[in-house]
Amino acid sequence: MTDLDDLKDAMHSTPDFEPRPLDLGAVMAQGGRLRRRRRLAMGAASATTVLALLVGGGVLARAGDGSAEPAAGPVAAASSPDVLGDVIDTGLRSTGGEPILLWFIPIEDESLSTTTFGLATGRRTADGVLRREVVVNETRGSDRAPGFHSPQEAMEVDGFLSPAFGYFVGGDVSRIRAMAGGKAVDARIVRWSNDPSIVAFWFDPADAPPGTSLTRLFAIDGAGRTMPSRSVGFGVG
Repeated sequence: MTDLDDLKDAMHSTPDFEPRPLDLGAVMAQGGRLRRRRRLAMGAASATTVLALLVGGGVLARAGDGSAEPAAGPVAAASSPDVLGDVIDTGLRSTGGEPILLWFIPIEDESLSTTTFGLATGRRTADGVLRREVVVNETRGSDRAPGFHSPQEAMEVDGFLSPAFGYFVGGDVSRIRAMAGGKAVDARIVRWSNDPSIVAFWFDPADAPPGTSLTRLFAIDGAGRTMPSRSVGFGVG
């Protein structure tokens, strides 16, 4: 049986599926993203954001049935130029009890001519300012090319628990799944308010805590078919 066969099995497996070992080093070698740990406070303008319920394409993909549900929590309609679209409340809490947030950010780097945005995890400080903790962005090819971009494993940064996360380009995606410690786990997904063909995804740290190797990342469309994507590995740190 090939790795491709194992991947097909994993797609249809239950969470207790146990695959044979994969050469993770070979997968990681195909990465090529830039992952940056940042602890930068955003502009004061973000403190004036207004909470609103997520509307439009925001959904969650739950393990087991892949059914769509409302977003994990309220989102903020951001007025800061450092936030692209809505701020996503993942419904998770950091080790300090703070809401774990995700938001897209602009990337301005002359060396990255085909990258204009990235994805950040972070928190909102007591005075309402958004503070980035981990930022991921594409460094090879277009940031809008179909498939997965810049997945990052879970990590703790100054007491903040950043979940495993990344983004996927593909309008028909309804489920994102990976293997964590030999078991299949599903991510939660929310469509980007600025471009519904792009989804942010993250894994519950209960399923994929820091130190857990995530492999065989793949997306499933609304008809239950595996969506084409280049092979990518999760970054660590």
